[in-house]
Amino acid sequence: MTETFAFQAEINQLMSLIINTFYSNKEIFLRELISNASDACDKIRYQSLTDPSVLGESPRLCIRVVPDKENKTLTVEDNGIGMTKADLVNNLGTIARSGTKAFMEALEAGGDMSMIGQFGVGFYSAYLVADRVTVTSKNNSDEPYVWESSAGGTFTITSTPESDMKRGTRITLHLKEDQLEYLEPRRLKELIKKHSDALDARPEGRDEGGDPMATKHFSVEGQLEFRSIMFVPKRAPFDMFEPNKKRNNIKLYVRRVFIMDNCEDLCPDWLGFVKGVVDSEDLPLNISRENLQQNKILNSFYEQFGKNIKLGIHEDTANRKKLMELLRFYSTESGEEMTTLKDYVTRMKAEQKSIYYITGDSKKKLESSPFIEQARRRGLEVLFMTEPIDEYVMQQVKDFEDKKFACLTKEGTMKEVLGDKVEKVTVSERLSTSPCIR
Repeated sequence: MTETFAFQAEINQLMSLIINTFYSNKEIFLRELISNASDACDKIRYQSLTDPSVLGESPRLCIRVVPDKENKTLTVEDNGIGMTKADLVNNLGTIARSGTKAFMEALEAGGDMSMIGQFGVGFYSAYLVADRVTVTSKNNSDEPYVWESSAGGTFTITSTPESDMKRGTRITLHLKEDQLEYLEPRRLKELIKKHSDALDARPEGRDEGGDPMATKHFSVEGQLEFRSIMFVPKRAPFDMFEPNKKRNNIKLYVRRVFIMDNCEDLCPDWLGFVKGVVDSEDLPLNISRENLQQNKILNSFYEQFGKNIKLGIHEDTANRKKLMELLRFYSTESGEEMTTLKDYVTRMKAEQKSIYYITGDSKKKLESSPFIEQARRRGLEVLFMTEPIDEYVMQQVKDFEDKKFACLTKEGTMKEVLGDKVEKVTVSERLSTSPCIR
């Protein structure tokens, strides 16, 4: 028996957007389907901890990716928890997830399709490469059912009691004529390695390059949670010192979804021989591809340990330039948010040659300092340095991205700011408590 259902309005709109939007990076569909399959395996695994019988005749959990060139189909199959008829109807068609509208708004605003999984609607990325999708699923508490749709506003659900499926989900993509590259085994292996290498699974028949010389596995729990494994290979790579070599040492994943191939901030260049994977459970993402979102945790870290970074600039000559990129200051333009030196430089006026700053006890006092009046009047941004260690830092660094640092309380800097309005600027030593008379 076959039943026909209409897609919920927002889901129908989302599918139309996916199908009709030109997007070159279609390969992310495989990442999303494998990620969903992995989640399904996790769910049945958790259930089996309290009730081992749920695994039945399939105790070994696995995910299979099967190309069929003759029928032009690609199948992603798992023996995870599976879906009931109600799950198929609700999860794949009639009940919009909370992220559906948010993702559509982000996509229409120019966001990146690759972050579709972060909004809980990754399944629909299948329509980037397929004009028809068939989902066969079997849950322990129900008989097998087949969900199918060509994204025409409706989908069908068919009971298939004769199916040989014991448990799990089989998603079959009927590929578009211009997407048949995803039937090539080499292409599939490349994508699986790129996007899904951090899954708790090992491909069958995988070639091993020998045991590593040393391995370090660790996890961190707290506000920011992540797991990591690092290893040193037994033999040095033959091209280790090749200057044009593309680095892919530390791969970063969020909830086992691939984010970037080489996260440079996690490992310095001189440790280029170290390989590893970092997987975070709760590191948030922007809709833009491969950009990590600055969040409260990282801001809190800077508030607590910003002085340590400045101490590193003072003492660690080798890493001074990298550490300077982490510095944050309040400024005349930043309001209640702190700004980086790089952001300051991007806002500089075309004729501006220096990065202006002023030191003092607090942001509030510096905002009312007479030394910044002329700079503000000329539209020049001024950084507020409110910690004693800031002055020591400025003694060690002279410039950033070829822009010299200039303190507004110094005579030469005031002459530079005032320009032709004055002939000379001299700091008076006669006044102690009386204001200057102009």
